[in-house]
Amino acid sequence: MRGVTYGTFAPGELGLFPAPERVERDFATMAAAGVNAVRVYTVPDTRLLNLAEQQGLKLLVGVWWEDPLYTARPTRELLRETAAAARETVRRTVRELAGHPAVLGFILGNEIPGSIVRWHGRKRVEEALRGLYETGKEAAPEALFSYANYPTTGYLDTSCFDFECYNIFLEEEGAFRRYLTQLQVSAGGRPLVLTELGLDSRLHGEERQAEVLDWQLRAAREAGLAGTCVFSWTDDWWVKERRVEGWSFGITREDREPKPAFEVVANHYRSGLPDLREEWPRASVVVCAYNAEATLGECLESLKRLEYPDYEVLVVDDGSEDGTAGIAREYPVRLIQGGRLGLSGARNLGLQNATGEIVAYIDADARADPDWLTYLVLALEAPDAAGAGGPNLPPPEDPPVAQCIARAPGGPVHVLIDNERAEHVPGCNMAYRRDRLSEIGGFDPIYRAAGDDVDVCWKLLDLGYTIRFHPAALVWHHSRGRVRDFWRQQVGYGRAEALVARNHPDKFNGLGRAIWRGVIYGPASIVPGRTFVYTGRFGEAPFQRLYQERSGIGGSHFLYVLLALVLLAALDPHLWPLPVFAAGALLAGCLVHGWRVAGREGIEPAWKWGSLIGWLYLLQPVAREVGRLRSWKLAYPPVSALAGRFPPLRPAGGGMFVAEGVGEAERTAFLEEVCNRLRAQRLKARSAPAWGMEDLLCDSFLFWRVLIVSCLYGEAAYLRSKWRPRTKPLLAAALVVLLVGAWPPNPVAGVAALRDGTFIWSPVAAAAVAAVVAAAFLVEGWVFRRRVRRALSLGADEKPGGP
Repeated sequence: MRGVTYGTFAPGELGLFPAPERVERDFATMAAAGVNAVRVYTVPDTRLLNLAEQQGLKLLVGVWWEDPLYTARPTRELLRETAAAARETVRRTVRELAGHPAVLGFILGNEIPGSIVRWHGRKRVEEALRGLYETGKEAAPEALFSYANYPTTGYLDTSCFDFECYNIFLEEEGAFRRYLTQLQVSAGGRPLVLTELGLDSRLHGEERQAEVLDWQLRAAREAGLAGTCVFSWTDDWWVKERRVEGWSFGITREDREPKPAFEVVANHYRSGLPDLREEWPRASVVVCAYNAEATLGECLESLKRLEYPDYEVLVVDDGSEDGTAGIAREYPVRLIQGGRLGLSGARNLGLQNATGEIVAYIDADARADPDWLTYLVLALEAPDAAGAGGPNLPPPEDPPVAQCIARAPGGPVHVLIDNERAEHVPGCNMAYRRDRLSEIGGFDPIYRAAGDDVDVCWKLLDLGYTIRFHPAALVWHHSRGRVRDFWRQQVGYGRAEALVARNHPDKFNGLGRAIWRGVIYGPASIVPGRTFVYTGRFGEAPFQRLYQERSGIGGSHFLYVLLALVLLAALDPHLWPLPVFAAGALLAGCLVHGWRVAGREGIEPAWKWGSLIGWLYLLQPVAREVGRLRSWKLAYPPVSALAGRFPPLRPAGGGMFVAEGVGEAERTAFLEEVCNRLRAQRLKARSAPAWGMEDLLCDSFLFWRVLIVSCLYGEAAYLRSKWRPRTKPLLAAALVVLLVGAWPPNPVAGVAALRDGTFIWSPVAAAAVAAVVAAAFLVEGWVFRRRVRRALSLGADEKPGGP
């Protein structure tokens, strides 16, 4: 949408608009300048709509209702009266104008002052706005509605509206770009329109106005906004039948003579997104497909319509047994068939055959927005960027079961460190610089179905690169259409997660759960977190937003508690009411959460599909655990992914190892390979935190840890290992010894003794367990040392002397 604001004006024949002849000339000039939308602040006459239609313009109609700013006593009764009158105004206006071809949508309010929101309360104002939206939808279900918000009340929940509108006046480019990105991320998959932006030429000068509008419009286009409305078309501006003096925001003067800003706006509005750069890097889009004949055609149709100047499409048929290859041959793509390699192998095959500097990946069951590739490439312009990704949304035409699965936990989602940097982008929507992806050896072929995207992101981040996120790089991704398929998918994800945990143990906690630095953007927890708003003194902070504390308490946590209660009840039958009550509470909580999600997302009937969503919240963690338990069958790679890049380590005596030909610039990559060599031998190796003196840590299963520090001498890298017992497991073992010595042979009697505090110490049992623990401590230490030394010296031909 390429728009300008129009009005308000002095009262005239067409209401608060100029004479019809002036409107006709204004609209013709707008159309010639590339404008296709006009925001008006009051309800227009039908004659004005007809004039807009003649010039091919669409109007964003502002529905005016009495603003609480102008009320003498802002009481709650007055707020209710205002809301009722506003609903009636919306109903009447929408019924009159919704069918006109020149109406783009309705804006049901503009900048409710922060002081009014603070006085009445955020929830009441949000309910009033939601009531206006519902009234409009009742009058015209197909019409589009929004509310024009502004930074002071950015915390208002306007997610019920069809698209987001914001009025923003920022005069510093960096702050403007950062705020746009924040708004885009907050909007999720809904379009974002700037309904007011610009600069006062009387205060800053006409040249400065043109300069600021140039980078404002450029930033809005690069951020992927759905549209902009420059404030305003002309300096002729009236409010409440009075001319506004001292402000000159128009891109034309009162007599409609163009200012320098007019030509700037026209240049932006006449050009397309590819015109933002004189030269674009060549890109390769890789589609990995396995038995994808049902969705591949839709995917390739969307890729054929990409508005990117220089790209190719490669379809890697991963040993499909259906008509996938035949469908690919119907499109202008390169078909590559390499047999059944698995997902990572297929992606590597696409990488090897790609000719572009940028290699983008999209799943065969997804379709891309026409500007998808352009926004990914824009995100990769950051000097330290190695990869980029964007959101994936459920297609609105998917059947109800697929819509419910899309709202369930466990799907492919992005994890953001901030509004521009990601810790993880899902494999259905990602792109990488080819040289930097090749630097880490591409995708690890051990991941045959999932997990490769997480592995690649963490490897690149460990090398000091960043993963960028662009909220406008959209794909629509089909979810599984059956609960049985969802179960199989989550079991596969559990198996892949166990593999990722083995290769990146420093990114997981003791329970096998990933430790994310960023925020996971996906289905919320069944236990909502608290929300905060920094309002400043008297609610006058300039940029107020909603900060949400995610509780992170999901179905898996409740299942663990339930299992613990069942085990406890097995020891004492009197405790069985506890797990029964917990199971009922868990089921009720999931159902209520599912109903709430279905109602918010408009999946009707909410009681039916909300119940399914609640059931999926219970099913998903169980499926993940099943997948993790099955992961013990999966083999490790025989060598690390970077094997061959550096010479083998050779023992140098005194617990040291040496590798020749390693310089300072390669030190980080060398240590990453050492870590991979240890992991390839099923050892829990990870990078050491910056708080210690070591470079790598490696833990045994129970009691031991080896600390590895590196040092460069000349053209060689030396590693020294130090062996240390782990304190926490030893303390846990000591606690077990104490419990065994105090616990009677009868478990039920043990529960009673625990309840009554009457224990009888058994030194024989305690001594026996202590002996077993001591033997395990010594034997494991001996075995662990041998395994670490063998892993480090794997491939060495000889043992040199020390330095």
